[in-house]
Amino acid sequence: MPKKHLIAVCILAGLAAGTGVAPAIAQSSPPVAVNAPDMQESFLQKVVRSNAFEIQTSQLALERTTNTEVKAFAQQMITDHTKAKDELAVLLKALNITEPSAALEPAQIQEIKLMQAEQNQDFDRLYINAQNNAHVEAVALFRQFSASGSPAEVRAWAAKTLPTLEQHLAHVQKLKK
Repeated sequence: MPKKHLIAVCILAGLAAGTGVAPAIAQSSPPVAVNAPDMQESFLQKVVRSNAFEIQTSQLALERTTNTEVKAFAQQMITDHTKAKDELAVLLKALNITEPSAALEPAQIQEIKLMQAEQNQDFDRLYINAQNNAHVEAVALFRQFSASGSPAEVRAWAAKTLPTLEQHLAHVQKLKK
């Protein structure tokens, strides 16, 4: 595959760094990434978990909310983060790097449980706050990695994905108001 096509595929995967196929409350021990320095491994683990969380909570939003703006945002999160997830998987495979587990952190699992107990406006408040917090963290993480991460292909993917995450953050902050 030509390098331009590989980079394009990786960028698209970055937009969907989450997964909609992982169990909603999955737990497993995280794998060790092959040939990956600590910073890269940490970045990849956080990205995979964050994407899984954003997709799972957005799927829940489609079921629980009656607010059309929240539904539209949730669908956009599912679409963009699934695309990024897929792109990242292709990139990691091309680089011979083991994709980290999408198992959620205990705090993420607890947030999902809280959301599952709510409906309508109460659900919307929890979902929007969770998405806001996740995107604040993701934007900071991607900014840092795109400036100094390694390998260059993953750094380029992070840099290409960052504007989409910034758009998500701006959108969710409008929903908070």
